[in-house]
Amino acid sequence: MSKIEVNTVDAQCGSTITVGSSGKNVKIEGNDIRSNDYKASDGGNIINQSGTSITLGASGDTITLAAGASQSGFGRSGSVNWQTGSLKTSTFTAADGEGYFINSGSAITMNLPAGSAGAIVAVSDYARNFSTYNLTIAANGSEKIGGIADDATLGVDGQAATFVYVDATKGWVNVQNAEDTETGVPPFINATGGTITTSGDFKIHTFTGPGTFEVTK
Repeated sequence: MSKIEVNTVDAQCGSTITVGSSGKNVKIEGNDIRSNDYKASDGGNIINQSGTSITLGASGDTITLAAGASQSGFGRSGSVNWQTGSLKTSTFTAADGEGYFINSGSAITMNLPAGSAGAIVAVSDYARNFSTYNLTIAANGSEKIGGIADDATLGVDGQAATFVYVDATKGWVNVQNAEDTETGVPPFINATGGTITTSGDFKIHTFTGPGTFEVTK
């Protein structure tokens, strides 16, 4: 095994120092590697530090947390990722940071995940029929919902709710509740025939002789 000891390694020509070659792994002993900038192969920023400010990525970049990895210390903005590609039609267990649309023809249960401070889950009545088919919100084990160790029930058509886990005293607290049945305005039914007059939102077709009354949508 060869060993080279120097105080400084610098480029003889240009500003690039190459260590290792294509297909080879470079191993650096120790656990303290220092630099104010780490760049990608295209020169884009990976990590940059200026004073006490640390920047991840660069403008236009997307920073992605690997599947199965978790984050700590960043907190939440109070929002969830809505699972639009998976409408819930039967009992399921929710995951922290997700929102679900319920499209059920029967009463079902959403089991909350184990509570940890800051965990957030949301749900919305996709089918607008919670009054007929209630959604039960069940906490994990003996955890509480709004300070009570019992299930909660959503039973208003169009209802949506967001729950955040605070602590063992109150457990999951509903921070936002909406009872919204707002929909798009359906198209008017059109009709022809006779003499047409208008009264407010209504059209009146008056026939004083034989004629054809035709309705179209």
